[in-house]
Amino acid sequence: MNDSMELTNEDMPSSCPRHKLQKQSRQLDADDELVFPLHKCAIVQYSTDAAGERELHLYYGDKEISFDEAELFEFGESLSKQACFIAKTALGWGSYYQWPRIHALLEQLIEEGILHYADTYQADTAPVQEGSRPSPLPPALNTKARSWQECAAITSELTGRSLALGYLELVIPIFRIAHIAMDAEGRQVGEANVFPKSLRLDVATEWRTCPYPGSRFQDERPMNITALKSMRNYWPQMMVALLQIRKAYLQRFPEQQNGWTVGGLEALSTLVLAVPTYQLMRTQDPIENGQLHPALASMFRVTDGLRMVTHQMIFVPVGEPTLTVNAPMTSTEIYEYSERNYAFLPNTVSARVPRP
Repeated sequence: MNDSMELTNEDMPSSCPRHKLQKQSRQLDADDELVFPLHKCAIVQYSTDAAGERELHLYYGDKEISFDEAELFEFGESLSKQACFIAKTALGWGSYYQWPRIHALLEQLIEEGILHYADTYQADTAPVQEGSRPSPLPPALNTKARSWQECAAITSELTGRSLALGYLELVIPIFRIAHIAMDAEGRQVGEANVFPKSLRLDVATEWRTCPYPGSRFQDERPMNITALKSMRNYWPQMMVALLQIRKAYLQRFPEQQNGWTVGGLEALSTLVLAVPTYQLMRTQDPIENGQLHPALASMFRVTDGLRMVTHQMIFVPVGEPTLTVNAPMTSTEIYEYSERNYAFLPNTVSARVPRP
């Protein structure tokens, strides 16, 4: 590899639908048409290295393409937008590009199985079905809506030993207690991620292939559209509630007003999850199972994703080194971390492994 572009092939399965990576023996011609399969899966991000120099990264399935020369940033950004193109048109992606250099870069990408010759390319798997999809979940083992107000009975059924309600948080963390509860739309708060899994119910759900660019694009694991629509319906109410919780949190932890830290965001997200949980579990006048407002249920689901990502940042050294709880953090950094570590995909911690 030359020093202008580095290609890293991580030893993990890609999140995008697979296509065959074949070594190319032919020589690239300027008029050859090239294909960038599922280019919408490519994630484009900038970073700064230890010396303070800016780098461009393209994450594509199990591969990472890094550009460390500023004059090639336009090439990298333009590449991510191409479904197919004639090789010589890449000369127009930036200033003063010369064919020998672009030719070498394109051949590297072909050799690594990122680009393919259009006249010979064939995907090794059938295209992911677009539109409505069958449920990816196994049949539920439970048919009755439960609540942790029945702690003694549930723990007896699941473990053979009865646990008094006052000890519940010794075995179920606060951010999972609301999972099994039903909201007023007849959906469990934890949706497909209900914990314990044996208490999940089969609930009518629309599943669809993800159409959005990024790590989720056309992934074989479909999106829960029913939960997404509910969230959109109640977004204004969710934001009102979140602002009030955020205000109360900052009154108690005013240092976060000077800039959020990853630890502060994890603590805030856990507090948000505790609000509907408290309403379900309080001793006096608890909300009956099935009566939790959908805005609070949706707020829980969205915020639980933030809690999981910030928790991974602090405690899970997979894909990237962990951060201290006092590390400054922004919403943009959280989103970029989530994309490059495939946190938007279900049942994954990270699809990447640390670079050597």
